[in-house]
Amino acid sequence: MNVITQQIEENLNRNRQQSTPEPQRTPIRNFAQNLSMGALAHSHAMNCNDAMKRWLEMAWQHDGQGFYYNVDMTTGEFAHRFAVPTGSKYKRWGMSKTEALVLRRYLMQWQRQPRISPVFVFDEISRRWYVNIYDYKTYQDCLSILQRCSISAARYLELKQQISKEQKQKKQH
Repeated sequence: MNVITQQIEENLNRNRQQSTPEPQRTPIRNFAQNLSMGALAHSHAMNCNDAMKRWLEMAWQHDGQGFYYNVDMTTGEFAHRFAVPTGSKYKRWGMSKTEALVLRRYLMQWQRQPRISPVFVFDEISRRWYVNIYDYKTYQDCLSILQRCSISAARYLELKQQISKEQKQKKQH
């Protein structure tokens, strides 16, 4: 029994001596890490895009007789108690705070520099969100624009960095 125990210990010691520390970063390892970060950014971007789509669906919900539940269709204004995904009730939408901030930044930038008219518009004076019923007359019109103007993973990361940088600057002052 002692001989067997001694052999096991010798094998363990030999294996310990042969083992190497964690391998240096290789191009393949860097690629794998970037791939996983890209997949994570993609999932955050998709969560933002899904929230916009659900927000749009809720804007166009109606009773079939012309009454819209969540939006005043004469102005496009969302109901006062309607919790938007860019506001403080982001968790109701299954979003993280960062995703909500990125989505808000994205929509605000789209509104300020529109190549294509934005689907959602924020009024700074009333601090209210509107659905753009003036440029888009139907749910399908809005949906096709949202699909064309969805947030990419790269855009998500860019906006997240902007927000993070601004938050750090605020803490320093």
